Amino acid sequence: MQFSPTMQRVITALAAKFGLDLAGAEGHLRIELGESMMPLVIEVLLPNLLSVAHYYEQNGDLIADPDVEFVITVQGWAPTAIRSYFGDRSYVNNPRGQADLAAFCETWAANIEAQGYGTRGRRSGDDDGAAGVAVAA
Repeated sequence: MQFSPTMQRVITALAAKFGLDLAGAEGHLRIELGESMMPLVIEVLLPNLLSVAHYYEQNGDLIADPDVEFVITVQGWAPTAIRSYFGDRSYVNNPRGQADLAAFCETWAANIEAQGYGTRGRRSGDDDGAAGVAVAA
């Protein structure tokens, strides 16, 4: 199993900055940088399972592009599935595909960091008061 240490570092830093408990049973955080950038959503699905996604709206529907699930282990974060506009793929039993997904996640994490989600975003709450939206200042 291949890991994505850059994604782990970037998302852990964002979660700490905006108050999302990655070790919790559930939770989510949405970070926006304004109209020109797709929102970044971090969601704790289960203990030791989370997703990182970009979303855009098309005809009133939210479309994930992409949405990657990570299994959190003591060795690191392993991406195991990806969903996008083009379809869903699971790489749990496909070592080559999973390694390719991990490499993609390393590049994507560097882009998330370079685009300034951690430096230019600010958080605002959603309706239930949980960890919510961060909007660029």
